Amino acid sequence: MSEREGLSTGQVFVAFLSGAALGSVITLLTTPTSGREARDKIMGAVRTTRDEVTRIPPALRDAYTQASEVAKQAFLETYHKETAKKEKEKKSAG
Repeated sequence: MSEREGLSTGQVFVAFLSGAALGSVITLLTTPTSGREARDKIMGAVRTTRDEVTRIPPALRDAYTQASEVAKQAFLETYHKETAKKEKEKKSAG
């Protein structure tokens, strides 16, 4: 297992979402509204957050796929350039 300091991107993301949700709930509970209005607002925030969170995994998967393709293409370009350079050097030396 590698020894890394700090938090992973996923942990930071979850912490951010948790903080945002907690801040929203605290704001709703401390504003001067009736209990029913506060509950309705909280449920609306929960529904919105749930809808947004369900879109995150596909978006992350798409971003990962795109990043992988870009990295693969960059690797192949560099590999081919280095291979051509080595072959040119061989021909020059021989």
